[in-house]
Amino acid sequence: MSTNTRLFQSRPWEQFAAFIENAGYTSFFLVSDTNTEKHCLEPFRLAFGERTFVHIRIEAGERYKTLDKCAFLWREWLHSGIDRKSIVVALGGGVVCDLVGFSAGCILRGVDCAYVPTTLMAMADAAWGGKCGVNLDGAKNAVGLFRNPVAVVVDPVFLQTLPDRHLRNGFVEIIKHSLLQDPPFWQSLQSLEWPIRDEEIESLVRQSLRVKREITEADPLERNVRKALNLGHTIGHALESCALDDGRDLLHGEAVALGLLGELYISAERYTWKPGWLEGISGLLRNFLPENGAFPSSYDDLHQRLFYDKKKSGRRILYSLLERPGKPVWDVEPGDDVLHRALDYIRIEMERHQE
Repeated sequence: MSTNTRLFQSRPWEQFAAFIENAGYTSFFLVSDTNTEKHCLEPFRLAFGERTFVHIRIEAGERYKTLDKCAFLWREWLHSGIDRKSIVVALGGGVVCDLVGFSAGCILRGVDCAYVPTTLMAMADAAWGGKCGVNLDGAKNAVGLFRNPVAVVVDPVFLQTLPDRHLRNGFVEIIKHSLLQDPPFWQSLQSLEWPIRDEEIESLVRQSLRVKREITEADPLERNVRKALNLGHTIGHALESCALDDGRDLLHGEAVALGLLGELYISAERYTWKPGWLEGISGLLRNFLPENGAFPSSYDDLHQRLFYDKKKSGRRILYSLLERPGKPVWDVEPGDDVLHRALDYIRIEMERHQE
């Protein structure tokens, strides 16, 4: 699989317009959700100039990341004359990038797709690395592809349209990346005051992207080191799936923040972390936990969701952990006893956050 994605960060719209001018595409398709249509469409129109494009809007939210919504896009594209020299552009957050990237990778056995991430979550993480997919029967991202976009356009101006909760949601992935880098940069995040200044966020997005690019380019198909990026996501995805089925409001980054607490607890116990590491990172994460009662009442349901996880092997649930901050390990099976202690730890941290 090619990893040749063009990243446009400096003068992004000028670069993107030049890319489109030179690429020779026969037609252009844009997909936005109802939020990005309202707040983010104008820069795209200006970059496209006089070119015409077919604009398709979808509903906003994780619950719409389904095969039914893919079928909707496929029909709209086919009826609008898509061909294999067309390009599809995803304008939105992680859900839009996931859904549109997967759908574009399947239509006509694959047409080019570009991402214009409009959330901090998508800029720092979701838009880069070539993973795309949709949910199925409560299993997060159960159907998907490894397929890189041809271009990613990062314009921090879109962050000004986000409410505080969604900025915090995306910042969790920056924290995760900070824990993977060696030496880790998570300590530097502790001194930041919220709300973070625009120039600080831009710098952190660039730093976070560097971490993810280095890992994904070294292992594009997630056979070894890329698995480190799943830190916090085994428990986090299970929590997110429970919330989706129960109709509870839980953002992806909030679920990952909870998952990080649990998986860092497992890491600290398994690898005998130095005193202060777990408490320090947990203290940082408390600022990004959900405000509502997002934790399921029964561990049994959560445990069952873990068996939907893509990283499992047979009936073995495998985790990505940290031997220490900056040194990730993966394919670890810690066992149910420590998992239950980790879930108890998450509950305690949530209670501390809500005091």
